[in-house]
Amino acid sequence: YVFSQWLYRALIFLVISCPCALVISIPLGYFGGIGAASKNGILFKGSNFLDIIANIQNVVMDKTGTMTEGVFKVQEVVLKPEFNKDEILQMVNALESQSTHPVATAIHNYVGNVDSNIKLESVEELSGHGLKATINNKELLVGNFKLMDKFNITYDIDPATIVYTLIAIAYDKKFVGYLTIADSIKEDAQLTIDKLKALNVSTIMLSGDKSNVVQFVANKLGIKTIHFTNREMKFSYIISLGIDRHFENDDYEVQLINQVCKERNHNCLVVPVEDAYWRDLVY
Repeated sequence: YVFSQWLYRALIFLVISCPCALVISIPLGYFGGIGAASKNGILFKGSNFLDIIANIQNVVMDKTGTMTEGVFKVQEVVLKPEFNKDEILQMVNALESQSTHPVATAIHNYVGNVDSNIKLESVEELSGHGLKATINNKELLVGNFKLMDKFNITYDIDPATIVYTLIAIAYDKKFVGYLTIADSIKEDAQLTIDKLKALNVSTIMLSGDKSNVVQFVANKLGIKTIHFTNREMKFSYIISLGIDRHFENDDYEVQLINQVCKERNHNCLVVPVEDAYWRDLVY
């Protein structure tokens, strides 16, 4: 008596005697899988993605709002004494009200209601840097220190020595000071990374935040691969992962990309399939 042989014969008998039940059970299984995934906030556009996701090799994630809570709180305000603290914070709050970034929300929660008497002109968002506007015919810059460098604003501190997210402020071509803002790691982030590692899935973190802040979060979670980049370059990096793949025998191979789309305030599920072209961007 050979179990494998008789199991094979039993399956043949099952298919011959009742093919309809077997055929129906397969799509029902897919429907059940898609339904179970949707209950957990995961959207699959079709049953074929349930098959190809089994070959996942890399998970690329953002930091803010994905690995961290995305709920920032202002920790400290450091401004030069020659500037009026309340006046500067009101102008910063007015400018940040033009943004939906979690940092803007933290500043608004700290400062309070926006002063309607402050008139903003020529408001511009510089991706990966911050915000720029004109108030009282003077230029106001609020963002990271790359923004200060971009507009040749000199400052007398070393941002790398502070393990917090820094919001630098410049007004009328002068460095005013900075705000420190902190975020917290999500409770289930460590469990998620550990499970991915157990499945031999590589984890990669992309972030435009300050390098030592990103490094701190990555070290805490055990993520070894980090790339510091702005939002546009994040997608270029993700695309490069797909193009570098080798597809054999026209089979589907997939990478699951969990990228926070801040402008839509929720996560994206990106699946590149077939000849390394982007076919679907699932929101």
